[in-house]
Amino acid sequence: TVANEKQSYLAVLVTKTPESVLVLLPPVSKSRTPISDGHYYVLVDSHPRPHMNETGSYAMFHGSLKSLVNTLHAVFPAMDLGRQVPEATSMMYNSFDLYPLMRKG
Repeated sequence: TVANEKQSYLAVLVTKTPESVLVLLPPVSKSRTPISDGHYYVLVDSHPRPHMNETGSYAMFHGSLKSLVNTLHAVFPAMDLGRQVPEATSMMYNSFDLYPLMRKG
């Protein structure tokens, strides 16, 4: 039911070609704000990120959405392709696809 879904994490597959990570978003309250008691924003990544001191696959727990977004910026930095590259191409290389995953049944 919808009431039960609000008490569950939402998994979102985030893809910036050619890489993907999984983000787990905590349950939300009726006021649409995250439930903070013991719930975290989680980033799961199968790629090593030496610039972040991650040498293999990892799961990183965040106490706030802002912290998660900062980590996503570090994982997927903006690519400056220079002025010689058309704007549409630059936008394509800096775009993301998001796929929400929900449990059925």
